[in-house]
Amino acid sequence: MFTETHVVRSHKILFAVWLLLVGARESFSMWRQTGEGWHALGFFVIMVFLCGLVVRSAFRRADPVQLPNKGWRTFWTVMAVLSVLGICGTILEMLKPREFKHVVTVNGMAIPLDDCIVGSKDILPDEKERVTLCTCLAYQLGSNTALAKDQRARLERGNMGSVVEDAMKTEGPLKAAIAGCFELKSLVVTDEMAQSARAQCIAQMQADTAYRRYDVKKYCDCAMKQVIAAGRINVADSTDMRARVEAACLEQSKK
Repeated sequence: MFTETHVVRSHKILFAVWLLLVGARESFSMWRQTGEGWHALGFFVIMVFLCGLVVRSAFRRADPVQLPNKGWRTFWTVMAVLSVLGICGTILEMLKPREFKHVVTVNGMAIPLDDCIVGSKDILPDEKERVTLCTCLAYQLGSNTALAKDQRARLERGNMGSVVEDAMKTEGPLKAAIAGCFELKSLVVTDEMAQSARAQCIAQMQADTAYRRYDVKKYCDCAMKQVIAAGRINVADSTDMRARVEAACLEQSKK
């Protein structure tokens, strides 16, 4: 017999399905914009965990005599209606071909810029500068013969962030090609950028015997304070910035 308990259970399951679809959609969007697979995976795992809690509550053994209270029945009925609408809307959105606002064509490749423009908002608040930066990156990467087949496919999907990240990891023609794009910009220093730069600073100094008489962590902490205090760095002026950092931090970081 289909009791009121079963009705509430079905409503909870609908809600869990909606949560799962939203989690999948947002995780994919996060990965597409940032290229950070671990962040997207972490978010999806959290959503799956929440879905699990809802499903668990749906199948929790209840007293067959005691019916769900009227307030909860009404709440889960409303949630079920919203969930059905949300599921339909999410599925339609996921099936609908994505439309890009900014696309450039390089070597026969249509390269969407939208995710790059959104993803660089933290370091370049001005949208025109972001469009210029992402256009430059698209032309430099798309026209480079060192571009691998999988990187080409990612560019065509609009996942430029992961290609740029690959290029910046090692010295090579791709990194050299896109360097000029960043030299044209004045970048905002975010906390995440500062932490990444600090880790890179420590690794480089520990590998360089010239810095053995310095406390590496103390120097890099001082360097990051200088960078954050500057707030914005013109990358073309990086040599001058390094000179200022060394003048401020080398002396005080001696062992």
